[in-house]
Amino acid sequence: MSKVVISGAETPLGGRVARLAADDPAAEVVALAPGPVPDLPERVELRQVDLGTHDLKDVFEQAGAVLHLAQSTPRTPTGPTTDVEVARRVLDAAGDAGAGHVVVLSSATVYGAWSNNPVPLTEDAPLRPNPGFTFAVERAEIERLTAEWRDAHPGSTATVLRPARVAAADHRDWLVRALRPAPAVPEDADEPPVQFLHLDDLARACDLARRRRLDGAYNVAPPGSIPGDLARSLAGAPPRVPVPERLASRVAHW
Repeated sequence: MSKVVISGAETPLGGRVARLAADDPAAEVVALAPGPVPDLPERVELRQVDLGTHDLKDVFEQAGAVLHLAQSTPRTPTGPTTDVEVARRVLDAAGDAGAGHVVVLSSATVYGAWSNNPVPLTEDAPLRPNPGFTFAVERAEIERLTAEWRDAHPGSTATVLRPARVAAADHRDWLVRALRPAPAVPEDADEPPVQFLHLDDLARACDLARRRRLDGAYNVAPPGSIPGDLARSLAGAPPRVPVPERLASRVAHW
């Protein structure tokens, strides 16, 4: 049996991943959450801990793999969180426990929203999170900590997953809401395509990364995209009316 520790079990993603891991007869699954988590399989051991304050040594003892899926929700889309410090504590505990593999949840937003980004973006693209978007900046820092962890533990592997925006019936992702269609008064008529990833697919990607012990960074996204104008229509957004830049700025401000 190999001990698998999964943080963020209270989230729709963490619960899904814990259930997938429980189907592995070779895995001893320990799920971490700040409180009770309903509907976990009997094979999953739930440990109620605060990742930011709890002594994690006993929780991670003899862990073979650690899946760090816990993420906090900022009060505002640009507000800071404690995710970087929590990730540092989890990685330190995984290293002290001798875990040979970690899976860390990042985000495709680490590439930044830049007009010169290649389409499609691959894992070879540089990380350029927009400076004003704290969520993306924090994910890039967590990726840096993960790379340092791998270098400090020879023979260990680390998977970084960069999912597109995630959606599911039981998962109201604040990021999906924050990146809603732009104002209806743009400076031009270009509508970039968008991608949405189902939460079940992201959970399967997390489980696949654990089972195959993948090493490195991986984008997690659907094979195609939705044209921007269609996405606006599906979201019920008003049609876009291109106007000159000076007028667009004034109207958008108003």
